[in-house]
Amino acid sequence: MCTDLFGVNNSFVQKQVSASMNRFGLPSNFNATNVILPNGSLDPWSTLGCNVTNNATHQIPVTTLGGAHCVDMYPYNSIEPNAVNYTVHLVRQEVMYYLNQTPSNNVPHPTSLPSGASMTSVSLATLLLGLFIYYY
Repeated sequence: MCTDLFGVNNSFVQKQVSASMNRFGLPSNFNATNVILPNGSLDPWSTLGCNVTNNATHQIPVTTLGGAHCVDMYPYNSIEPNAVNYTVHLVRQEVMYYLNQTPSNNVPHPTSLPSGASMTSVSLATLLLGLFIYYY
């Protein structure tokens, strides 16, 4: 269907995924400060998410068992599974931690480029992989 409508075939998708990985790096190379990286176990995109904990930079991944895409972004709801509410609570707790931090003198200049993968690269790779999985 993608080939018929858009000229997108398996070879094209493979080349685009490779180009994305070459340009942005792997999710495992993601390097950020004060970030929580939630994934849902039911989310097909979660396999591309970063699951690297870095205590020195306060980079915290969490996988919500039984959670779908973006389930952690909704407000607390007592009828949700415990794992979902745990993640919602953890995200809230982390945001409060970030807001109470004293700014560091080691903050990079806003115009400098980050090293390693970025969320844009993860999103792009996720999109391309999703297209590949869906259509092939």
